[in-house]
Amino acid sequence: MKEIPLTDKLPTERALGILWDLERDQLAVQVHVPTRPETKRGLLSMISSLYDPFGILAPCVIRAKMIFQEECRRRTGWDELLADESKDAWRRWLRGLPHLEGIRIPRCYQHDIKDTISDIQLHHFCDASQRAYGAVSYLRITGVMGVHYVAFVYGKAKLAPLKQLTIPRLELCAAVLAIKADERLRRELDLSISR
Repeated sequence: MKEIPLTDKLPTERALGILWDLERDQLAVQVHVPTRPETKRGLLSMISSLYDPFGILAPCVIRAKMIFQEECRRRTGWDELLADESKDAWRRWLRGLPHLEGIRIPRCYQHDIKDTISDIQLHHFCDASQRAYGAVSYLRITGVMGVHYVAFVYGKAKLAPLKQLTIPRLELCAAVLAIKADERLRRELDLSISR
């Protein structure tokens, strides 16, 4: 067991691959941008190094996966340099990574709730495009005074297959992601969800 020093400020710890700011009781993102070659292998290495169990980074990671998929469409070799447009997109993506360090999510879903809880709902949103689809889940907690609190719970994004599908089919894929998230969260959350 690790000792926590008694100082004015609590430390930040690693938990489940992300940072836990003990002082504010928030989950945070720490970004290290290692240098990788601008090849398909370098892209895959960088994408694989991002561990995101809650899907906090899903909107960001899916963009990098799109660049990788575009290179797969071109059928380039693993160690060939990226095409110019992919290289530009990759460099823009890397420049945006440090901005992720501003992401902070309360660790506890009921963190700011001052009154007694009267209702808990689990909401899922899903959508699709020609290139990707995804789903995100939130808890909507209502206090007895009628005040609503919303907390991010889970996010998931996937690439559309290389073989092009219709938008309605991709929308169904997104709906399946939302349904699987609902089943998993209802099983794992220790809350009485009304609807």
